[in-house]
Amino acid sequence: MIDKLLVPFFVSLSGGNGGEETPRLAELFAKQPQPLPCAVCGFGNSPSFVHVLSADSPKAGAGFAGLRYEQQEIDSFSDAELLAFADADLHAHSYDRRMALRLGASYGITDDFALGIDLPWVDNRGLREGHHHAGTSEVHDNGDQSGLGDASLFAQWTCYRDAEAASSVGIYAGAKLPTGETHEKTPDGERLEPDHQLGSGSVNPLLGAAVSKGYGSLNVGVSALYEFAMDGTQGSNLGDIARVNAGLGWTPAGSEGSALRWSLLVELVGEWREKAEIDGATDNDTGGTSLFAAPGVRATWDNRWSWYGSVSLPLSEDHNGVQADTDLRFTTGLAVLF
Repeated sequence: MIDKLLVPFFVSLSGGNGGEETPRLAELFAKQPQPLPCAVCGFGNSPSFVHVLSADSPKAGAGFAGLRYEQQEIDSFSDAELLAFADADLHAHSYDRRMALRLGASYGITDDFALGIDLPWVDNRGLREGHHHAGTSEVHDNGDQSGLGDASLFAQWTCYRDAEAASSVGIYAGAKLPTGETHEKTPDGERLEPDHQLGSGSVNPLLGAAVSKGYGSLNVGVSALYEFAMDGTQGSNLGDIARVNAGLGWTPAGSEGSALRWSLLVELVGEWREKAEIDGATDNDTGGTSLFAAPGVRATWDNRWSWYGSVSLPLSEDHNGVQADTDLRFTTGLAVLF
């Protein structure tokens, strides 16, 4: 599967002290790149993590921007499998790969309150569907779809911070906006179904919370984010989404004095998706739960730049109906403080 990852090595927004000594936490948060919340990847990166939402907002007058690249490799159905599903009157589809390049920025209005934006460019590869009509089954190759996805606007409030105890609690609120393309078509000119479009066509409120705690060179974080799906394109409602993530980060002792600091991390990434509805009818081949283990690494240098990489490996995938599984997910990012 490593050969499938040889695509443009784009990157995103993240920050990180990676678990430095606790007396310096307040100072470090004021200096270093902070995380960009992102609706797809869990709405945030904490100072030591990639997928866990941050409990700390940027300080007043500080901001950051960056790029984040995400790639999902899919255990796609073969044409024979799609034909078999179609023969059984099951409307199955399959992608080969899904990717997103996300541009983001955030700015501290006060020391405890920040505003930000996340804007994705989406690229889906190899969409195929099985169809049964007039006693005959066939596979439709709908090719690739790429373009602007749904942007997210967010507000982040750090409602509790104890620098001496290295503890923080943060609240997130925002909305995913209908900026994505909703008129993608098949090679024959037919409009693709709502769940195959690049955007949802709906305004979806977002609400989340995060807690972090430092223990010397270790940092622990837990976060949750809920997306409330509203009615969107083609009379669809693509279903609510809940994400719950937890992580442990470690930075070697003494690295806080170095120009370049490395951190190792491991995260659990959990997600639940509600079944979608199309024109009032429930699509039983959508939604379900998944759990991934995500080891990763982070580097921060010059108190201004931060890079990370993470691979998410499936531990459990419990889909509703007929859906292809994920082989792995790959995420990498680069951020700069301004």
